[in-house]
Amino acid sequence: DPEHGFRGLLRDKIAVVVHARGLDYAAQSITPAQRFDFQKPYLEAWLRFIGIEDVRSLIIQKTLFGPDIDHAARQDARGAASRLAEDLLSRTTEAIA
Repeated sequence: DPEHGFRGLLRDKIAVVVHARGLDYAAQSITPAQRFDFQKPYLEAWLRFIGIEDVRSLIIQKTLFGPDIDHAARQDARGAASRLAEDLLSRTTEAIA
């Protein structure tokens, strides 16, 4: 659009992005996200560029830290996925009502 520049064509959509990482990108880790995470910011920027403003992320990380930590990380991700699904389902139900 010559007047407004680039505008995404997708409207009123929700994107759910699952990020799988071997390392720990927490702020206190040796690989903090603000310096080492090239995955999440890029994907979120691309989704917003095409018009999707509501971007939800599900992150599973520390999968390279051995079987015990990997199992705990996967359990945490399952819980986060359940909560995200419940939230999305409730939003859909409210929109229909």
